[in-house]
Amino acid sequence: AYFIYSIVLTTFIYPVVVHWGWGSGWLSAWGAWPNDDGKAHPIFTYSEDSNGMIDFAGSGVVHMVGGFSGLMGAIVVGPRTGKFDPITGQAIELTQGNKTLQSLGVFILWFGWYGFNCGSTLMISGGAANVCAPSSHGSCLCHCCVPFRVVAHQVYESA
Repeated sequence: AYFIYSIVLTTFIYPVVVHWGWGSGWLSAWGAWPNDDGKAHPIFTYSEDSNGMIDFAGSGVVHMVGGFSGLMGAIVVGPRTGKFDPITGQAIELTQGNKTLQSLGVFILWFGWYGFNCGSTLMISGGAANVCAPSSHGSCLCHCCVPFRVVAHQVYESA
């Protein structure tokens, strides 16, 4: 099922949506519809004043397709069975998984953010630091807050 989903998404859905937002697509800031003199303008106002959609590094298109794909997957799969006791309605604790692989996944994702976010500026100096810093600050802030959440959970669970 995942193989078929991947083929359909990458062959049919993603290229169509990418064309809408990038290049000469109807949402693009660089124009989709030619006017009388043949110059392309965005669909919104057909004038030089129209902006259209400016998608920095493809983040809007990528996250929209990923979000809608996740939503459709959640609708198709449905709710998790076995999460709640059918009689009492209380949550049943599920297995936690492999902490080593979870940590490795976080590291790979964080490393990918640096490659993508900083690499999207197409330069090593100047603006790359302005893109790199929020990625660092956000992930470091999460790492600082997690111990407080764990301790709070243990304190309130034992009370």
